[in-house]
Amino acid sequence: TFLILLIIALITSSLITSSRIQASLIVEREQRLQVLYDINRQLLSTRGHDSIVAIVNDYISRSFNRPVVFYAIDEKGGIPKTSISSSNRTEADYLLTRDEEAVANWVFLNNKIAGSGTDTLSGADGFYMPIASEKNVLGVVGIGCREGVVNQESRSTLQMISSLIAL
Repeated sequence: TFLILLIIALITSSLITSSRIQASLIVEREQRLQVLYDINRQLLSTRGHDSIVAIVNDYISRSFNRPVVFYAIDEKGGIPKTSISSSNRTEADYLLTRDEEAVANWVFLNNKIAGSGTDTLSGADGFYMPIASEKNVLGVVGIGCREGVVNQESRSTLQMISSLIAL
């Protein structure tokens, strides 16, 4: 009887632990989905390039709790201009160095992700993702990675946000 009760207790304990982990993952995904919904709602009601960049920088900075830099193509289709967002401006200045700008320009020209946590230009302090619409790169968003690399879940969220921005 003791052995059977012990086995039942262990099985029950593992099931409860598993369900708690699943519940926390569901809550995290729900929060990310809410952020995507909020960004989409804000972007639909906003006009103007600078307003869109400000909204996106604010949401990404708050969602990932990291500094964000946004390079948007200028009117002539040339080198992107910079907009940065962070809770503390001085902590985000490392994203504005020449090396980081070079990584962002490479992403802009090649339409591929690069930077920290990738195989391309991995020595960078930021993770950079292109914002593209029909193979045309409209800008580049970069996230500071001094606190650690951007995980796969965050990359997919950032990909969804960049799709919304492109639209």
